[in-house]
Amino acid sequence: MKKLFKRLVLKVTFLSDLILDKGIGTKVRLATLAGNFIVNFLFRQNISYSVCTNFKSTVIAGEKLILKSPQRGTFSSLVNSSGCYLQAGNGIVIGSGTIWASNVVIVSANHNLRKADKSWQSTTPVVIGDDCWIGANACIMPGVELGKRVIVGAGAVVTKSFRQSDITIAGNPAKII
Repeated sequence: MKKLFKRLVLKVTFLSDLILDKGIGTKVRLATLAGNFIVNFLFRQNISYSVCTNFKSTVIAGEKLILKSPQRGTFSSLVNSSGCYLQAGNGIVIGSGTIWASNVVIVSANHNLRKADKSWQSTTPVVIGDDCWIGANACIMPGVELGKRVIVGAGAVVTKSFRQSDITIAGNPAKII
């Protein structure tokens, strides 16, 4: 019982740190954050790192997920957007003010099928610039870098980098439209 109480106190402390340090009280409904936190805690999802996600989303290697200045909407998007899959094996850096819709997939590493253990292949991290908008069901693949204020259309599959600013990309594979 003491062990469970100690873990609960640590989680509550973490939750209060998020609210005070990151200013999310104005960006995320507290009921949504608390609900995600409780489901994640009870079902042991997404607890290997210090990010609280929507309980329907999955984050792998979350310690390599970097949210820059999350108080401008990025953290709010992580908490509210459901069905997302973020695999940060080689790192994912998401710029300030970037938001995404439901069911977005961001993958930063592929498996090396030539190795016996099928471990992740090293590539550069996925870097998404400031104030980007990623539409529903978009997929961003390993090594991709997006510039500032890039709009990724719904259902787009981004397989190469678009470092320009103020562009809209869509399609499979994604191209500038």
